[in-house]
Amino acid sequence: MWDGTQVRETGWNNRSLQDVLPTWRWLTESKGNALTPSLDWSDAYYGGSSLKVSGTLSSANATHLKLYQTDLKIEPATKLSITYKTQNKPSMKVGLAFADRPDQFVFLDVKDKKASGWTTDILNLTPYKGKRIVALSLHFDSKEIISDYDIHIGQISIRNNSNPVKQLEAVQELNVIQSDFRGGIYGDARLQWKALDEEVQQYEIYRVLPDGKETWVGATTNNVFYVPEMKRINAEQATILKVVAVNAKYERGQAASVTIQWPAYPKPEAGFKADATLITPGQQVHFTDLSSEVTEGWSWTFENGSPAVSTEQNPVVTYDKEGTYNVTLTATNSSGQDTVTKQALITVSKGASGIKNVALGKTATADHACGPAEGAGKAIDGKMTDNSKWCALGNQPHWLQVDLGKEHQISGFVIKHAESGGEWSGFNTSDYSIQVSADGVNWSDVVHVQGNAAAETSDAIALVKARYVKLNVLKPTQGGDTAARIYEFEVHGLQP
Repeated sequence: MWDGTQVRETGWNNRSLQDVLPTWRWLTESKGNALTPSLDWSDAYYGGSSLKVSGTLSSANATHLKLYQTDLKIEPATKLSITYKTQNKPSMKVGLAFADRPDQFVFLDVKDKKASGWTTDILNLTPYKGKRIVALSLHFDSKEIISDYDIHIGQISIRNNSNPVKQLEAVQELNVIQSDFRGGIYGDARLQWKALDEEVQQYEIYRVLPDGKETWVGATTNNVFYVPEMKRINAEQATILKVVAVNAKYERGQAASVTIQWPAYPKPEAGFKADATLITPGQQVHFTDLSSEVTEGWSWTFENGSPAVSTEQNPVVTYDKEGTYNVTLTATNSSGQDTVTKQALITVSKGASGIKNVALGKTATADHACGPAEGAGKAIDGKMTDNSKWCALGNQPHWLQVDLGKEHQISGFVIKHAESGGEWSGFNTSDYSIQVSADGVNWSDVVHVQGNAAAETSDAIALVKARYVKLNVLKPTQGGDTAARIYEFEVHGLQP
């Protein structure tokens, strides 16, 4: 937030730029049930948070909230301002303790008017000229009972206006010293500029959006900045980045800008999956679009399905007649199109009601095990209790192979990852593939997944005959941990 205006929607942090937090957190004094102070990360006047004070307020529980110890001399031009927001009357005073009587507070009234938007009140310090402020506080009191008292403090400022801070000029020699683009829609950049000679609190970086609005990228005290993972917006050809110097009063100077040219906008890459591929007559199939992010339109064809065609992104289709059918998706955007057809993807059969987990209790082997109690067989025992899982340490990729005993018609797989067993979601498998084989020697790829974060995944495939199934864990977790954790690996198919 900047002056109460939102300039960024996502999180960001830089501890070297952190504002001074209250000395006491929280030191409240009250004869009754004191109001509750907290940091509110959902609303701010400047930065990413504000001080929220809430509760039931009355004269019986007037609350003194001590914030800062300090040492500030009040000069003739010293001004104290407070910026706040409340649906109630503020019922608030600013408390000052001076060096000659550090244990006594003088309270200055804040204008008693509602301020649903951010408002700033400037308090008169003239009577205290020459004194030194050693503590700063807030005091809340009301003759009437306010059951839903709620106020946000966005900024408290004590400034000596006799020493104005010069508005900063624009930085010079702003350049993009390195950039990288991925998939035509993601990019990053390293910026560098000549530091200003004047005293600079920080440099702020903004991105100009296609509609002309600006969004805050970040800030630094240095003269270099890394702009991470920008996403291209509406096929824009270029992106403007601005650097603005900020002085000690948090006043922005003039902006310097640099332009980044994007590569040619890419055509889409079509892709999709079905929640079921072996079904009974009259059963619905839910299709999920997996096309690349640049896709703007979808054109589906469902052989013997109802509907037979669709332009929805994720259609639902009913198949009434027994048989094996193809599904086609064409993904389009302003740069072109891409078509993918999955042959014999949907099998409709009255016998589909007999689908079972044909891996349950069969023979399994794996590359490694974390211990005797976490061997390959734990992934196909049908148990989710007592930490029953296959765990593998060592170099990746890890693999788990299941011998089904004889050939089965296989229609899909369900994997229950770490979170399904009660572990941290960061241990869920990120990347994996599944292969099938008739002889355990020659393998065919049937599933490949990247970027999974779910606790449980379901992958339906076109019906295939196989005796052996292999799960390849390519990236075991969401981070750098290399241990695979699979609580259950189900192979869905028909008994021969």
